[in-house]
Amino acid sequence: MRIACVEEIAYCMGYIDAGQLDQLLHPTLDPNAEKTVLAKGLPASPGAASGELVFDADEAVHLKAQGHTVILARVETSPEDVQGMHAAVGILTTRGGMTSHAAVVARGMGRPCVVGASAVVIDLERETLSAGGTVLHKGDVVTIEETRPLSKTKTWRVSKLVEKAHEV
Repeated sequence: MRIACVEEIAYCMGYIDAGQLDQLLHPTLDPNAEKTVLAKGLPASPGAASGELVFDADEAVHLKAQGHTVILARVETSPEDVQGMHAAVGILTTRGGMTSHAAVVARGMGRPCVVGASAVVIDLERETLSAGGTVLHKGDVVTIEETRPLSKTKTWRVSKLVEKAHEV
């Protein structure tokens, strides 16, 4: 009987796509939530994240220490940004590819990351991000997802089912 169970499990595992399994292991967005996609980029690191928009790595660290959840948006990242990348729940860059600094570091940290979102314009002096005719300011809540990049959020939430799976 025990051999039959192992054989059945092996048989069933043949029907599971690796991409589907990967999706279960990372936060995702509610597919029924209202959304406005502002820009697209490369899905550098799997998962979804929502948080307050910040443009400076040191500020990401400071805000996390105060209990905030942040998305770090940069033109591109460098080794000086690693602490801020660690503090952020997600990372967005306007430049870069799948082997860029942001992509490689985010994957290693398990942080959702969208890179190469070339339609996004970041103004560091004004602390704004422009995309698709919309201007976002520091502190605005945004969401990134590896398959649906930057979105201004109102009702988007990270799936409760996936959050519970990560807590276990």
